[in-house]
Amino acid sequence: MIAVIRQYLGLSRTRNLYFSARDSNPCTPRGPAVHYGVDNIRACLSAADRLGVRLEGVTARDLREGSLKAILALFFSLSKHKQQLKLQAEQTKQRKHDEMLSR
Repeated sequence: MIAVIRQYLGLSRTRNLYFSARDSNPCTPRGPAVHYGVDNIRACLSAADRLGVRLEGVTARDLREGSLKAILALFFSLSKHKQQLKLQAEQTKQRKHDEMLSR
């Protein structure tokens, strides 16, 4: 599960992340790469926003800190966006089919 979340957050290829073995949350980075991780997440959220994903209440800092509420909100928004795209594609396909039959 952590690998999936890290992939969605854009952390799967991030280098120089330092983790403390004593942390209760192993996803919390330590050291100089902390801001780099937030910037990666912020860039991913910005790209998702440009694609039309509604990201209300989801912040890069909350995601980096492992906030369950923020992570679930992100997954819910991504799922909703995918459903909308699928519905739009089906409507477009149906419209084209109807146009072909009416000719």
